[in-house]
Amino acid sequence: MIDTISGSKHSNMKEIRIGAPHGQNGQIRILFAMAPNQRPAILYGFIKHSNDYVANIKMADELYSNHLKKLVTKM
Repeated sequence: MIDTISGSKHSNMKEIRIGAPHGQNGQIRILFAMAPNQRPAILYGFIKHSNDYVANIKMADELYSNHLKKLVTKM
């Protein structure tokens, strides 16, 4: 399942959920965003053990911000 992430500073941040929602090890979550060049940027993956996304979203936001800066310098 793909869903939009709330709490990200990037409005186009989304997540892919893989695995059973109540599995013993938790679902795998992959945070990604579509870059301005229309290519997906896979940013960060983790196994969900709780509903606290704050640290994971912060890491993905930082990675995506750096990715966008690199794209701008290449243009």
